[in-house]
Amino acid sequence: MNRKSIFESCAIFLLIVCWYLPPTAAAQSSSSRSATAASYIERGNEWLAKGDLKRAITAYDLAIAFDSRAAAAWNNRGIARQKEDDPDGALADFDRAIALAPQRALYYSNRGGAWLLKGDLGRALSDLDRALALDPRLAEARNHRGVIWMAKQDFTRAVADFDQALKLNTRLANIYGNRGFARLMQGKLEEAESDFARCRALGGKLTPATEKLIKEARPQVAERDSR
Repeated sequence: MNRKSIFESCAIFLLIVCWYLPPTAAAQSSSSRSATAASYIERGNEWLAKGDLKRAITAYDLAIAFDSRAAAAWNNRGIARQKEDDPDGALADFDRAIALAPQRALYYSNRGGAWLLKGDLGRALSDLDRALALDPRLAEARNHRGVIWMAKQDFTRAVADFDQALKLNTRLANIYGNRGFARLMQGKLEEAESDFARCRALGGKLTPATEKLIKEARPQVAERDSR
């Protein structure tokens, strides 16, 4: 067979292959990888809910391996890393999630919470303000920001954020606990104890330090009210 015949045979073969290849094969391949990543994200979420952080992180690792642009995988792995006391790893993951999905308010809220745990109130506040600008109805962002105001001893602003957070979600025990603490610092013992009771009813627990403050505050408030 001469060179021309070989070329013609190859050309016909290629034409047949191209003819039978679905025109969206590349898109389908990409879609398949995204679907596989999504299944690993779901599996990671299940492990995360069960508290098995190592398995959750492994599942998110696999999700990222299949689709490195899956912002949810980066965000959720950041949550798992934060729970595993790896704040730097968590921040790196939240950074990547935000880079991939800069309009997702939740990702800024999560990174703000990570900065808060590291004690960087300035960066935390910046992220939480951004989260609430994107989604004013994000209860956890308001809760985190309220904690920042408490750290700055601005209990009026703290209570205002906790109030707004509880209007959005009345089932979060930690927000009642935080508002109770802020009210305690304002000297509003009865309102604080009401919040603490609600916190406990929802399954929340107060720290020994908070319990001690409540015990110390009772006689002080009683003395003040008797004047």
